Amino acid sequence: LLGDHLAAGLVYDLPESMRTLSREDLESWDVSYFEAFEAAVDNLREAGMTGYAKIGTGTYSLLAGDCYNAARLLLVDFIRGLEVSGDPVVIASHRDSLHVTGSDDDTGLGLIAKLALKDLESARPLSGIPLRLVGDDWETWLPPDDHPAAGDFTLLEIRSLAEEYGCQKEILERDH
Repeated sequence: LLGDHLAAGLVYDLPESMRTLSREDLESWDVSYFEAFEAAVDNLREAGMTGYAKIGTGTYSLLAGDCYNAARLLLVDFIRGLEVSGDPVVIASHRDSLHVTGSDDDTGLGLIAKLALKDLESARPLSGIPLRLVGDDWETWLPPDDHPAAGDFTLLEIRSLAEEYGCQKEILERDH
């Protein structure tokens, strides 16, 4: 789990598609989930960062273009290496988007909120709820109510939760 609204999982990436790995896949390979997860993070690290845009003095958008930008929040050493003001804050609003700034950067926070709002309007959004890196863990985070971008972050949270609840409602109605 990454905060309260995101989770990382394992997929088998084929040239034309991706498929979620099952317990049976791992058992047939005689590999534990944790071994496979570590190998996947190593693969992501080895794929590297083909690029990112630095916006202003401490705000970044990842631009690898391989559909794994959001997953790069698992590369905490890379995130820690970015020059931000305060603790790193990310929004993984789309599989092709990871926006990073610092918890003390009012301008950067406003910017990533605007970028994430735009991302949520595209196909396959993930979550507009920001995460803050605390130690080695990502925690759900929102700026204080008096922050200049608090309204945008509230809107991100509402849109993200509405999408989650809508998906849950669909499953519950189908199954019951």
